Amino acid sequence: MIGFADYRERYVSLYTDFGFWKIFGDEQNKELLISFLSSLFQGEQNVTDVQYLNDYAMFDICCLNDKGERFIVEMQQAYQRYYKDRSHYYSSFFIKERANYGVWNLKINGVYTVGILNFVFPENKYSSEYIHHDVELVDPAEYNKLFDKINHIYIELPKFNKKEDELETMFDKLMFVLRNLSNLKERPAALHESVFVRLFDQLEIAKLTPQEMNYYQGSLKHFRDYNNCFNTAKIEGFTEGMKKVIEYIKENGTKEELEKFRFEKALALIKLGETLDAIIKASGMPEDEVDKLKEYLKNNPLHPQLSI
Repeated sequence: MIGFADYRERYVSLYTDFGFWKIFGDEQNKELLISFLSSLFQGEQNVTDVQYLNDYAMFDICCLNDKGERFIVEMQQAYQRYYKDRSHYYSSFFIKERANYGVWNLKINGVYTVGILNFVFPENKYSSEYIHHDVELVDPAEYNKLFDKINHIYIELPKFNKKEDELETMFDKLMFVLRNLSNLKERPAALHESVFVRLFDQLEIAKLTPQEMNYYQGSLKHFRDYNNCFNTAKIEGFTEGMKKVIEYIKENGTKEELEKFRFEKALALIKLGETLDAIIKASGMPEDEVDKLKEYLKNNPLHPQLSI
């Protein structure tokens, strides 16, 4: 068993199922969930209380407000091609549910699906730094809202880069916590609200109960395994694609283009932490050249991050 002292981090990772549930799914922190939901709707929704719906195990967090409106809150670690389709499918559960009881008068309550994304949608990769996307049914000719009972909110967390002294709103503070908690050594002074004081105390690894510790260990292992599998598939796909491009440049390009491509992509593989053998195999570069690249990267840490 891993002991408390084996962790270098002081606080749990909120990217794990345990951490995400602790911050938004624990009844003790319901105030934080209410603050988060209220901050998303820019005054259009005043969420004063929620009731957790524990019968829906397929969702990370599912809750109900006093108006009978449903909120689904999900943490999505990696990009999936049909993620938006899935979030719409989730919304349909509660719409369909209304039709299964007695005489249906065709009136539904609001359904709001919130996706906290640990990635950026491909179509937004080179767009503005705007991280909060509120998707509604709107008439594009007049920009009138056609239907206000189904909303999909997507938050691209990697775009949030505000520092502690730049935090102004509750939304800012919550995003800062989600993005940085496991890297913090103490609670920042800007997070002075009582809800954050309590949260930081609860999420300190050394203060977890044995049961919580076991849950966290399992959740952390799942998170790491998932990321390792994802990164392995990404690297393998990248190296296979790289081989094809090299063959194409050999047949249709110049020697200079080939060397430039090999240099940049081998450098990218080094940044990904790939092994020496894998870099040589993927790029076709000799070992001494790869060693030179490693030395170059060591001496030039500000070399621009290469797109892979």
